[in-house]
Amino acid sequence: MRLCLRPLAVPAIAVILAVLLAACGSAATATPTPVPTPMPPIRIDAGTTGRDVVAQLPPDEADCLRRQMEPEAYEAMLNAPAASGLEFNSSGAAGCIGGNTSIALVTGVIAYQAGGDLSVETRNCIRGTLGALNLQQLLGAMTGPGPGSAGSVLGLLFCLSDDEAARISLAGLRTGDPDAGGPTLADIRCVSQRVDINTLAFALSQIDNPSRIPATVQLAFQECGVRVDDLRG
Repeated sequence: MRLCLRPLAVPAIAVILAVLLAACGSAATATPTPVPTPMPPIRIDAGTTGRDVVAQLPPDEADCLRRQMEPEAYEAMLNAPAASGLEFNSSGAAGCIGGNTSIALVTGVIAYQAGGDLSVETRNCIRGTLGALNLQQLLGAMTGPGPGSAGSVLGLLFCLSDDEAARISLAGLRTGDPDAGGPTLADIRCVSQRVDINTLAFALSQIDNPSRIPATVQLAFQECGVRVDDLRG
């Protein structure tokens, strides 16, 4: 699933994963941040529309979205299939989505990519990592200095179980198609066990510039059966 925030056109799976890298930039454990009573994960599947997503938001946040968007764009978003991308015509709309809802959205997106529900441990890890950041703050993390969206998926490696990681492909995160195939987060976890996490984050941000990928990472890719060409998208 991709939620694109216009005019920046940033894939939402990258936006909502961007902050997760902060949890592993200097250590492998995140510091949990207390949040209000958790919302259940937002339900997402191949038939989910924008209207279905908005219906699961708190009323004040749903109303905020309606007010922030142009009427025609809002109506188009409601009728669009969520799995192929929802577009907001205002970056201010991201500020409508609070921290508790962002966690529910992240969990729903990841569960969809994993082909089903996530374990309680995984959901708690995501909740503790995201804390109270709203979607606008996550967008800021994505567009600010740092390795960018490619490296940001590394944060998931410390939340997902082995089985969940093996069911989520990098192509699926890029395209919104959980059946896209190709290297999985389990493959990237394999690489992360062989190189420094920040070096790997840098390498993933340089996929389109293979000559800049450190030799240690290239060797780890080979050992884990990951082809650079398969990481491009």
